[in-house]
Amino acid sequence: AYWRVASDEINYRRFFDVNELAGLRVEDPVVFEATHGLVLDLVASGRVDGLRIDHSDGLFDPGAYFARLQSACARRRGVEPPAAGPGRSPAAARVWRPTYVVIEKISAAHERLPTHWPVHGTTGYRFATLAVGLFVDRTAKERIDRSWRAFTGERGRFEEISSVGRQLILRSVLASDLTMLAAELSRIAAADRRTRDYSLGTLRRALADVAAQMPVYRTYIAERVSSSDRRYVEWAVGAATRRSRTADVTVFGFVRDVLLGRAPPGSSAGLRARTLAFARRFQQFTSPVMAKGVEDTALYRFNRLVSLNDVGSEPDAFGLTVRAFHAANADRCENWPHALIALSTHDSKRSADVRARIDVISELPAQWRLLLRRWRTMNRRRRVALRTGRRGSDAAPSRNDEYLLYQVLLGSFRP
Repeated sequence: AYWRVASDEINYRRFFDVNELAGLRVEDPVVFEATHGLVLDLVASGRVDGLRIDHSDGLFDPGAYFARLQSACARRRGVEPPAAGPGRSPAAARVWRPTYVVIEKISAAHERLPTHWPVHGTTGYRFATLAVGLFVDRTAKERIDRSWRAFTGERGRFEEISSVGRQLILRSVLASDLTMLAAELSRIAAADRRTRDYSLGTLRRALADVAAQMPVYRTYIAERVSSSDRRYVEWAVGAATRRSRTADVTVFGFVRDVLLGRAPPGSSAGLRARTLAFARRFQQFTSPVMAKGVEDTALYRFNRLVSLNDVGSEPDAFGLTVRAFHAANADRCENWPHALIALSTHDSKRSADVRARIDVISELPAQWRLLLRRWRTMNRRRRVALRTGRRGSDAAPSRNDEYLLYQVLLGSFRP
């Protein structure tokens, strides 16, 4: 099909909206072996000491993948990994040594990395967020907030801007992926007389509403549903139901059950399997929605203090107490002592030194407000009018972009 069609219709899974990067089913043992041969050889020969798994939330079953990767690395070194569970041999456990593996995983403040995953931790986004927050003056939140809103005219909270950003992505770059999921959900609904009257459009809107309200990048439902997975799905469905303009809100009860892998009572084995497969496929979809809608959209719209706007950050959390910083360090030491800690990564929107300089704005809110007025006056004549079709014209840069620019210039300046 013509490549431009992919924005509306697609029948395969992509890396975000890049049509040339089709997803591989590494959960298939044959595909896993075919794509990991070189990596496993490098580990076995000792030329590679550890592995970093990028975009781990895009995997069909991350936990199973990590277990398979560890087993494959061990066997390629000629060591049989011990069987899981209390019956494993202590001698085998002494011989077997897991390969050092860290994963790119962006976790919410309330989210815990599953401790049963055979990995050594994450790649350090969380620590970078904590370190930056430590140098923000928390007492200046209201004053900085007023400066931003007075300068830009913006009124939205980050939670609202984040939801709008995800809705935008669902209507645009990932619209075809949403359509593909909605079509499968419609087939599941049609298989039962109690749900077959939900239209494709209604199901599509409901799925979009739920995806836009997910409080985490994804859930990890496999053969069972954990309490945290159930809590995240029910929270998203509840928030979507309250905000929805759909005439028949009962559709959200059906969507909730399917996303938890629950088929209607009395369903055939085939329908139960199909329902669970859909729930697991939906998990792979919410992660790119969050990445594109929050990281690449909302973080460039909520510009109150942009040192807090980075991958894995929480822009609405203005600063961090010393006590909370030490508690987070103690928790990492206890549960993930070998995780990476970083201040900047290849995904960082601004380097650690730039973010640290921008943090200083929170310590000088009065001076910051005076500088904003001076710079706005100096650059007033440099703004230009852009033709915007029926709406006439808008000034560029916008006040919000201008506010962002001043922060970045200040953070980049080295006297």
